[in-house]
Order: sequence, then C-alpha cells, then structure tokens
Amino acid sequence: MESIRDSQTVDVYIYASHAVEDGPIRATWTAKYLQWVEAKGGAHPDGRRYRPPSTFEHESDNKGHWYIFWEVTGLRRLPADEVLLIEEMRGWQQKTRYSKFFVPEGPLIIEQP
Repeated sequence: MESIRDSQTVDVYIYASHAVEDGPIRATWTAKYLQWVEAKGGAHPDGRRYRPPSTFEHESDNKGHWYIFWEVTGLRRLPADEVLLIEEMRGWQQKTRYSKFFVPEGPLIIEQP
C-alpha cells in the first residue's frame, strides 16, 4: 500500500466485517489513511488510546492478536445516501466490479467509487 499511494492522502471506506448476515456488504464509514503501525505483542503500541469506545464492547477486538493497525483521521459515519455497496466497487487495476456474492477478507485497494 505504501508504495502504491506514494505518500498521497488516501480515502478509506470501512465496512463491518461481521455483517454478512445483514444483507449486502456496504461501507458505512470513511476516513483518511495516515499510516500503519506494527503491533506489539498483538496490541497497538499505544494501547486503547486511539480506539473508539464502541470497540470496547467486543472484547475479542482487544485481545492482542493483531499484527498491524491501520491509522486514520477524520473518521465519520457515511450518511445513508452515501453508503457504498461492496458490489459497486472495483478492485485496483481490475476491469470489473466485485460480485454481489463477494465477501472481502481484510483490506482491499479499490479504484475511486
């Protein structure tokens, strides 16, 4: 990712990875990507300092089993009319959009929606 973005600001779209049973997968949050940091013992080097309180309700999210953390700024929930379906997105340098049956596993680099 770092070599692709070439120090440019990058918009990110965030989807709930465990919401498959709620219908089509959609990005409901957006932010600006800053950098990634390597985990220390599976946890963020700064602990929960930057984690939103909503992440504390899912204790498994804070167990210290992560490898890296993606740091963003300007995190905001998308209004209903700006929510993006994953099936409307196209992977970076791909010719076609994702299938309506596609379930992402981890971060994706996409073309501008």
